Amino acid sequence: MRQDASDATRWTKKESVKGWDATKDGTTKAAHWTGRESEKGWKATKAGTKDAAHDTAAWTRKAAHDMSQWGTDKTPDAAKTEQNQ
Repeated sequence: MRQDASDATRWTKKESVKGWDATKDGTTKAAHWTGRESEKGWKATKAGTKDAAHDTAAWTRKAAHDMSQWGTDKTPDAAKTEQNQ
């Protein structure tokens, strides 16, 4: 009986260690995955912000150019009508 108890204790300890190692390994892998995905997300956000800033700047330049074409006393519709005539 004593041998069986000892074997059971060793088996339980061994399985516990395996379980703990698997948990640590899983936690480490999850942390690495989360870190990688976070970095990808941050890079995508930075790239998206940069693209949005470029688009906004381009739109602003175009709008400013269009406004200068209209002149100070003309509305956009009047300017287009005059250009079409």
